[in-house]
Formats: sequence, structure tokens, C-alpha cells
Amino acid sequence: MAESLASVLSRLVVVLSLLGWRVVLPALRRVMSLERLLRLTASPRSRSRDRAREDFTIRAAGRLWRDNEAPCLERSVALHRLLGRGGARPELVLGMATNHTGHAWVEIEAHPAGERFDVRDRFVEVTRFSSEGVMVR
Repeated sequence: MAESLASVLSRLVVVLSLLGWRVVLPALRRVMSLERLLRLTASPRSRSRDRAREDFTIRAAGRLWRDNEAPCLERSVALHRLLGRGGARPELVLGMATNHTGHAWVEIEAHPAGERFDVRDRFVEVTRFSSEGVMVR
């Protein structure tokens, strides 16, 4: 019983965190550069890695940002933060398609997280940020 209550509380914390970022990130994007925003929001490895929590976080973010009008950058910044706090080493990637449309996504161990297709087939990587929020490419 205690484990299931802990699991429910953990999921509730994830959902409330994502909701908070869903509200705050649109304003933050307008007042600071992406580099500064990622340094502010990055939260690398504050606990041991929990893959079940990672999966839940990715699914929950997908639901909260599922409409086409929701910016992929905001979803990616929120995922980058929460996955890092959850023990993963996420990298935020910005890419560009041949038709000059851009996309942002998060990779964990070189695999796109929560994408419906392999974004690397459609977008060429332009830059990448480490789990610490530092530009690495």
C-alpha cells in the first residue's frame, strides 16, 4: 500500500510540475534567450534513474502538449528539466527540415523521447544542449 501511494504521489508531482511549466514557459521564452532559459531550467541527475517515472513523464508531456499549436520547444524544455531531475541525462536537440521548418526534441541515450516518428529522419540537427543546459554542438 505504501509503495502504491508513493507512486501516485510521484505521478502527481510530475503532472503538477508539467502543468506549471506549461503555464510559465510561454512567458519565459519571450523574455530570455534559449541558452539562458536552459541554464535556468536544467536540473541534471538529482536522483537515481527511474525508467517507469521517465516513461510516465514522457507520456504526460505528450498529452499536455498534444495539440499542433503547442510549441515543441516548450514541451522539450519541460521534458529536459523533469527527465534530468528524474535521473536521466536528457539532451535537448534543435533541428531543421529541408523546407526550413524547425523542431525541438529531447533525446535520452541517443533516442528521441516521446516522438511519433524518428525525427532524425526528417530534421537535420542544428544544435544540442546537454542535461546541464550547456550547448554542446
